[in-house]
Amino acid sequence: MRGRGIVGVGALLVAAVLWWDAAGHAVAPGGDHGGAPRGLVAQAATGATIVAHWDPPNGTPPATYQVEAVTAAAGRMVARVASWSPSATLGPLPAGVAYRVVVSGRARATSAPVVVLADRPPDPALSVVAAREAGTNGLTVRWTPAASGVAASGALVQLYDGPTNAGSLTCRACTNAAFHGLPYGRRYTVTVVPTNDAGPGMPAASNPVVLANPCPAAGACVTVDATVSTGAAQHRALGFLNSLYPVGAIAARLQQLAPYRWRGSPNYQPGKATFDWSSWDLAAASGAPTTLLLSNLWQSETNTGAGAKTPWSDWDGYRRWVTATVRAIEASGHRVSYWEVQNEPASPSYYPAADWQASTPADYLEQFEVAYQAIKVADPAAAIVGPSLSHFADYPGQYDPHEIDLTTFLDFAAVHGLKLAAVTWHEIDDSLGARPRDFNDQPQVIEDHLAEARRLIAERPALGHPQVWVNEYGRPADDALPGWALGDIAALEHARVDQAGRSCWPEPDARGALVDDCPSPTLDGLLQLDGSTPRPNFWVYAAYARMTADLLETTSSDETVSVLAGRDAHGVVVAMVGRHVSCLPGANPRCAQAAAAQPAPAPVTVALHLPGAATGRAVVTVARVAASSGPLPQPPTVFSGPLPVSAGLVVVPVPPVADGEVDILTVHR
Repeated sequence: MRGRGIVGVGALLVAAVLWWDAAGHAVAPGGDHGGAPRGLVAQAATGATIVAHWDPPNGTPPATYQVEAVTAAAGRMVARVASWSPSATLGPLPAGVAYRVVVSGRARATSAPVVVLADRPPDPALSVVAAREAGTNGLTVRWTPAASGVAASGALVQLYDGPTNAGSLTCRACTNAAFHGLPYGRRYTVTVVPTNDAGPGMPAASNPVVLANPCPAAGACVTVDATVSTGAAQHRALGFLNSLYPVGAIAARLQQLAPYRWRGSPNYQPGKATFDWSSWDLAAASGAPTTLLLSNLWQSETNTGAGAKTPWSDWDGYRRWVTATVRAIEASGHRVSYWEVQNEPASPSYYPAADWQASTPADYLEQFEVAYQAIKVADPAAAIVGPSLSHFADYPGQYDPHEIDLTTFLDFAAVHGLKLAAVTWHEIDDSLGARPRDFNDQPQVIEDHLAEARRLIAERPALGHPQVWVNEYGRPADDALPGWALGDIAALEHARVDQAGRSCWPEPDARGALVDDCPSPTLDGLLQLDGSTPRPNFWVYAAYARMTADLLETTSSDETVSVLAGRDAHGVVVAMVGRHVSCLPGANPRCAQAAAAQPAPAPVTVALHLPGAATGRAVVTVARVAASSGPLPQPPTVFSGPLPVSAGLVVVPVPPVADGEVDILTVHR
C-alpha cells in the first residue's frame, strides 16, 4: 500500500544547462563532468530573487556547495551563498537584469541566463496527469511547473468527484501528490493551482480517472503472499513510551512483546536531586535500546507550577545543567542508548503561557544546539536524536507560528554541524491542521511522511546518514482501537521506519474518570491499570511480536483496511487484517465524530498464497480482536479448521469485519 499527500518532490524546470570544464569552457550536458552538480535549474522567484535546484554530483557529494549569481553579460559576481542542500535562493537582485547561477562542488555547473522579474503569481502548471495507483483505491497526479515567469514555490492540489470538490492538500516545491481512500466507481479529476508569495496562479486540470473495484465480490480484497519475503522481521514499531512500571505481571507481558525500543526518563524526585530508576531498569533489562528525554528532567527540576523555566532565560545555566545531568546519569551506570533534547518543542503546555506566547522557532533551534554541544562536552560519543516535532511539518508555519518545521530544523542542523543519530517526529494528530499537507488522516499517510523526511535528509549531505524515527504514533481519539493500531504498525513497517514507538494518552477508567497512561503501568494502554490484564490492542502487538522470522508481501484494495503478515520461528504464517474508518463515535469517549461516521461491518476477502505443493490443505485459525479498550483476556476464535489449497491459493472465510476490529490469522500446512 502507499500513503497519501505528497509522494515526491521535483525541481523547477528551466532552459538548458551549461557545464564548465576546468579551463572555464562551456561543454554539453552529460557524463560526470568531474564531479559537477547535475541538472542545475534556475528561475526567477518572488522578492527579486533567483531560486536554483540541482542534483548532487555522481559519487560522494560535498558537504556544502558554493552558489553564486553572476551577471550574464559580464560574468560579475553579485551574490554568493553557501548551501548544504542541493538548492539555494540568491538575492534580492535588481529586476530586469539577466544572471547566471554558478554552483561549485568538486567542479562547477552554470545555468542558462535567467532574468529577475517583478513579483507575480506563477504561470499555470503544464501537463497535469492523473492515474490510478496500482493496488489501492487511490490516484496520483503529476505535473510540470511552468518554466516561464516567476517560479511556483508550492501548489494547492484539489480533487474533484465529478463537479464536486472532494478535498485538497497543499505542498511546497512539489510536482506530484496522491489521494487515497476514495470510493470506487467515481469519475475523478485533479486541479493544480500553483502558488508563490505573490498569490495563486491559474489552475490546470488533469485527465479524468475512474476507479474500478478490483474485488471479484463486494468489499475489500486482501492478499498475503507467503512465497515472497520483504525482509527479516525487525519489529520496527514495537516501541513504548514511559508507561512501564514494575507492577503486576507487566514484566511477563513485556517479555511476550519483546520491545524494540523504549523512550522515557527516570522519575525525578524533587528536593532529593535523585532519580527513581525502577521503570528504566525494567525496560533496559528487556534488551531494548533506550532514549532518555532530558526535557522531562528539566521540567521536573524547574517547574514552579505554571510550567518549566525557558532555557533562553539563562543559557549558561541551562548549558551547565545539561552537561552535569548527562555526566551524573552516565556515572550512575544506567544504560542510555540515545539522548533526546526536547519533546515536542513549542508545546503550549510545557512553559508558562506568557513565555510560550513570546517564544519563536529560533529559540527552539538555539536550545537544541546549546543542549547538543553540552551533551557532547559530557560525552563526545553520545548519540543525540531530534527534533521530536509534535506534527510532521515540512514547511514553516504549517501548524503554528511558534513551531519549527523539519525543513528548517534540518537546514539548521546541517549548517551548524549537528550530527544526529536519528531525525524524529510524532504521528499523533487527530486533525490535518489549517493548511493540510495530507488529503486525509488514514494511517498510510505515515508512509509519505517517511519518504519526504528521507528525501530532505538526502538533499543535505552535511547531515550524514541519520536514521528516521517516528518516536510517538497513535492519535488520542483512536489509539485504543485495534484496527487503527494495526494500520499504524503496517504503515510504519511498509515504509521501513528505523524505529517507532506508541504514544500514551489519558483515557477513561471504569467510572469514566480520565487516567493518564503515561505515568500508569499500562504499556501505553495495552494493559489494564493492574499492569496485568490485556486489553484488545495487546493481542495486536503480541501477534506482531510473533513475526520473528521475516515479513511477507501483502496488498489491500482498500486504504481503510490494513494488512501485515510474517512468519514465526517455525515457519507458521501469522497475518493480521483490520479496519480503520472512524474513531467509533458513541463507543469511544474520546471520539468527536458524528455517529454516521461509523460504517456497518463489511466483507473482506482474504487470499493467501502459500509455498509448497499447489494443492492440498492448510490449517487456518482466525481470532477476532474486538474494537474496544476494555479488558480482553484472550481474543475469541471465529474460525478454525483445514481449508483447501488450489493452485497454491487458499481463501479464508472471514466474517464481515466491523470498524476498528482486527482478525489474527495463523496458517500452516
